[in-house]
Amino acid sequence: MCYQAQRISLSSLLELYLGRLPSSSPMF
Repeated sequence: MCYQAQRISLSSLLELYLGRLPSSSPMF
């Protein structure tokens, strides 16, 4: 039931993680 909520949390954590990476990240 809380799969969508968990997904949003993972997305937020992923954004925060990517935000900590340098701008020269190979992914973006």
